[in-house]
Amino acid sequence: GAAAPSPPLWVGEPYPHPQTQPWGYYTDSYSGMHQRDLPLIGNEGAAADTLLLRPWPAGEGSAGKRANFFTEMQFAGICRVIPTFQAAKHYADMLYHGFDRPKTDPSSPLAVDFSRFGATVKAEALSGISMAAWTVDLSLDLSSLLRYVGEDCESSRKVAQDKSFQMYMTMLSAIWSWVHPMPPSAS
Repeated sequence: GAAAPSPPLWVGEPYPHPQTQPWGYYTDSYSGMHQRDLPLIGNEGAAADTLLLRPWPAGEGSAGKRANFFTEMQFAGICRVIPTFQAAKHYADMLYHGFDRPKTDPSSPLAVDFSRFGATVKAEALSGISMAAWTVDLSLDLSSLLRYVGEDCESSRKVAQDKSFQMYMTMLSAIWSWVHPMPPSAS
């Protein structure tokens, strides 16, 4: 058979998908590191009260696996999170399969993952931690954009015309439309 296309250049999540369970970072397996490091980030060191968390696992059972981590955060004086939706893996799939647009029907992996993400950032799922904001880890295919780095402003405007950047924008547009749905038009 034909060889699979080579993966694009990334900043962020590697391709193929790592065969890991990202919620593992927040389980008791890492509690020693949490007990050591969270106070240094929080009330005994940098005095930060907010953590950006990447990855933010959204699979089944992930909320329960984060409970002890959230308790350690609170003990260290860190009371807010910025969870990260992992859109990069869906962008990687678009590139790998040669799609120009993400699949966004309700049963698509992107839609299902985003719905799960939304459910995990609701106040009742955060065990007393508040959400300061949320973000998206969406990496571009840099090989086509690097040629614009360091050029003048006029050349840099070409980024918006680049296919990779346009694909990036379609992914963000899909997420935007889920967060800010348009009301049905009055007939």
